[in-house]
Amino acid sequence: GKAGEWEQALVLFDLSAQKAQPNIITCSTMISACGNAGEWPRALHFFDEVDRLRLEANLITYNAAISACEGDSYWEGSLQLFSEMSRGGLTPSIVSYGAVMAAVDWERAVHLFEQLQVEELQPNGMIFVALVDAMALDSQWNQALAFLELEQSQNKRPNLTVYNTVLKAFAEAQEWEKALTMMAEMREKELQPDCASYLTAIRSFF
Repeated sequence: GKAGEWEQALVLFDLSAQKAQPNIITCSTMISACGNAGEWPRALHFFDEVDRLRLEANLITYNAAISACEGDSYWEGSLQLFSEMSRGGLTPSIVSYGAVMAAVDWERAVHLFEQLQVEELQPNGMIFVALVDAMALDSQWNQALAFLELEQSQNKRPNLTVYNTVLKAFAEAQEWEKALTMMAEMREKELQPDCASYLTAIRSFF
């Protein structure tokens, strides 16, 4: 499992550190491995190691650290890292925005969405999923629907993951009628609902 993977990575890191000073690639890899395992404190420990070793953190390093703070982990840390990256002269990428939006609440996610538009970055499916998911967690299905429409206006092909995330918003609010309507809309658009679609729609009844 992922928990075992980061522990194996830690062993390899210690072994390599005995022979040569870790470089930025090694540290970034460790941050990512710990983050993927939900071990955000260890991920941030390795991020601090970058400074201690007098290495220069790059975009990949920051994105890995921000991603480690997603979910119920440490959203304040994701915002802090995002701001620090900008102050340090690095320009946040669309991946950076997606990572920090996945970590914060929906209102902050909307603010970040507006910010990336000012920076003239083109939002992709990952951005819309992060944004709509933040709304789903707070049962903000009206907001989720509005951004689904915006996503559809920018992308010709309907995105199953975005639709499923809107279904999640309906499920959180127990809006089963709207969930069924959306399932029908997906079929009309020749977008085949998957297992997650059906399970999420069912959850809207309870």
